[in-house]
Amino acid sequence: MGESVESSDRRNNQRINFREPVQYQGKDLCFFGGTLSYDLSEGGIRLSLPDFIPLDTEIFLKIPLDREKVVDRTGRVVWVQKVLSMDRYQAGIRFERLDVPEYAF
Repeated sequence: MGESVESSDRRNNQRINFREPVQYQGKDLCFFGGTLSYDLSEGGIRLSLPDFIPLDTEIFLKIPLDREKVVDRTGRVVWVQKVLSMDRYQAGIRFERLDVPEYAF
């Protein structure tokens, strides 16, 4: 795939394929957008991103579980990898808490 930046965090939950649109936003609106996810677990999500986001960056997510249920999660970037064949990145986000601050979205 490409070069990888990774923290020491490792997966503890089973992942499922989850190719759905996800909205994301950085603290203080330093970045935001919409993208597709690759997979999902109780502990985190893997995203396709147009830009590099550094390790340990806090990120707010809106994840559609079905047509009527969208969950909000706060997470941190635990790994980032450049996709060589595309001008994109993949990132692993570890969920931190269930609540999302008022200023998100």
